[in-house]
Amino acid sequence: MPPSHSTSELAHELGARVTTYTFDAGPAGWEHENIQVVHTGMSEVADVWAVRKRGWCWNTEDDVWEHEPLPSSRDEEFYERCRFTLDQALVLAATIRRIENTRRADAR
Repeated sequence: MPPSHSTSELAHELGARVTTYTFDAGPAGWEHENIQVVHTGMSEVADVWAVRKRGWCWNTEDDVWEHEPLPSSRDEEFYERCRFTLDQALVLAATIRRIENTRRADAR
């Protein structure tokens, strides 16, 4: 018998919410290279998400990984270049993963 609700509907009904999405970097042993989209809070207009890997976050201004400073050291410019809507963060993470996996394959 098919389920009466989608997984996301059931999760919502039960009061659960997703706070992290993980993009696998590749084969076993590469977990340290996984890219995560992490919920970082709320702004006045929307949920705010970061694209992270090993203590670094994606910077769209320079298209590079940037070390993520402690919250007290973050300024408005940091938030502008390193925080996104969920849709933006998911697309960025998927694109970065594809590019990094292609580079690794080409290097072999």
